[in-house]
Amino acid sequence: MGLHDIPKVEKPQVYIDRAFGAASSKASALKTKLSHREKDPIERLRRLEMARLSAVSSLLCRDLKAITKSFPSFDQLPGFYLELIKLLVDIGAVKKALAATQWAASNTERFYKAYEGRLRRCRDARSISRYRCEFYGRVSSLVKQIKGELENLEEARRIFRKLPTIKTSMPTVVIAGFPNVGKTSLLKALTGSEPEIAYYPFTTKHIMIGYLKQGESKIQFIDTPGLLDRPLSRRNRIELQAVAALKHLADVVVFVLDPSQNCGFSLDEQLRLLSEIEKGFRKRFVVVINKSDLMENDEINSLAGRLSSRWRLVLAVSTIKGDGVGLLKERVLSLCQKTEP
Repeated sequence: MGLHDIPKVEKPQVYIDRAFGAASSKASALKTKLSHREKDPIERLRRLEMARLSAVSSLLCRDLKAITKSFPSFDQLPGFYLELIKLLVDIGAVKKALAATQWAASNTERFYKAYEGRLRRCRDARSISRYRCEFYGRVSSLVKQIKGELENLEEARRIFRKLPTIKTSMPTVVIAGFPNVGKTSLLKALTGSEPEIAYYPFTTKHIMIGYLKQGESKIQFIDTPGLLDRPLSRRNRIELQAVAALKHLADVVVFVLDPSQNCGFSLDEQLRLLSEIEKGFRKRFVVVINKSDLMENDEINSLAGRLSSRWRLVLAVSTIKGDGVGLLKERVLSLCQKTEP
């Protein structure tokens, strides 16, 4: 089961009432049958109470075990999600809560076996009823004891559901660059469609996700407003870790430059950010000179030559006119194919 599909973790009383309600229904259905088949009143009562115990135990164990099974194994999560979850929840506390839930399920089964044996040996109606009440009280107490743990698991579930749905097994291109350099326009030009919008922790903005399919190849593009759009030196520890999560995701980084500087940032500032991100990510990079329609050919060639001395793949693109977009697709596809196992 995935992080986004974990069912709601209810309050203890919900599980208790559900189990007791099922037991009552089962006993009512059995009572009619026994009234015709079983003439011994003690035996009839014993069978009714054993049916109640069985129903309570079965349903409580089913619900509690379903909770533990619905949460993923953190050790087997993709690095991208594990990094984010470390920032959002105390993984140790979640593991302890799951262990406590399993403990309650195991003890419910243990109590059931013990009280079932007592009922089988019992010969008077008062003791049979007393044992059933004792069992109900003990299993209710078990579930109530893990009230705090169930609340912690429900809080973790709500947090997990907000995480972006990312295809971690698909080749992924992360688009970076200062605000207003044309990242979202480039994403639309590359994928030919409006991007999906997904929540991402620790930024007031949302990431944009798009897909490019060419032949048998499919690539995931992610535009990261609020993340890879300013120097890392201006970020706190948590923001840096949120950025670090993207390192597990990116196969290729496309860094977008706006040499016209209409974005509000100088070219030198943009190049410093490019160097910083390149140093931090250590991935295959494509440097895109965007808004080439605002520049003369000589200017583009001069800048491309300057950048090519450091970055192997530098391409000029105009998302307005569509110039260079096709070549960029080809280069990105080629790089992603080289990163596939």
